[in-house]
Amino acid sequence: MNYLSGSSSAILSKGFYGVFCGQKTGVYLSSSECEDQVRRYRGSRYRKFREFEEVESFVRGDLH
Repeated sequence: MNYLSGSSSAILSKGFYGVFCGQKTGVYLSSSECEDQVRRYRGSRYRKFREFEEVESFVRGDLH
């Protein structure tokens, strides 16, 4: 399953942002895209990761 959300033009980014609990669960390439999903969402869960495999596991719920 592909969890990548938002713009995909910055794959060589400095990290990936995973939203496990927010407006829309997924992997984001920028902090602003991630923030859009968790702002005003009570109980949001999100983290920044360096590796795509790690963020993908977080979004699936494997790293909680």
